[in-house]
Amino acid sequence: MELATSNYMDILFSSKKNISELVFCDDIKIIKANIGIVLGGAMMIPYRLDKAIELYNKGTIKKILVSGGVGYLNLNRKTTEAEIMKKYLLKNNIPLSDILIEDKSRNTYENFLYTYKLLLSKNLINNTSIILITSSFHMRRAIMTFKYFFKNTIFGTISVLDGKTDKNNWFKSLYGRKNIRQEALLLKHYFNILNKESIDK
Repeated sequence: MELATSNYMDILFSSKKNISELVFCDDIKIIKANIGIVLGGAMMIPYRLDKAIELYNKGTIKKILVSGGVGYLNLNRKTTEAEIMKKYLLKNNIPLSDILIEDKSRNTYENFLYTYKLLLSKNLINNTSIILITSSFHMRRAIMTFKYFFKNTIFGTISVLDGKTDKNNWFKSLYGRKNIRQEALLLKHYFNILNKESIDK
C-alpha cells in the first residue's frame, strides 16, 4: 500500500490486512555495516539492544549508536534513553569506545536529525554504512525518516520482534492493536511533515 494514496481518514476502522500492509515492511539486507543505530522506545529498548549486541558479537556491525533523549513515553524523566541503553551495553561487555551516544532526541524525526548531526561532527557520514535496528512495527517510519536525512548512505535494516506488536500477532491483544493503529496514524503524520519539508526546500 503506497503511503501517498492510503486512506488515512479511515485508518482506525481499516481491516487488519490493510493496516498490516501500511505499517510493516520487509527488511533491507546488507551483509555488514560500520554502525548499527538502535532507536530508543520505552519498553522496546531491551529487545532492540539484544539484537544490536548479537550483531556486534557476530562482527556484522563495528559500532553501536544509541539514540534517544527523554522521550514522550519515557517514564524516567531524569534519565535519557541513550544513557539507559549505554549502561545496558556496557553490562553486556560492549566497549565504551564502540558506543556512540545521541541523547537529545524526543521522537523518531529527532532521532535521525541529531544522529545525522552527530555523525557529521565526527566525520562519519562519508563512506559509512548503517544498519537500522528497531521494532518491526516502527521500521517503515524509521526508514522514511532516515532516508530524508541520509540521502546517499548505504543502509540495511534489522526488524526486532517482541511477540506483541509483530505482523503476525499484533491484532491478538489490546496492546498490539493500540500500538499498531497508533503507528499507522504516526506514519500519516510523518509522511505529511517530510513531504511538506521536501517541497519547501
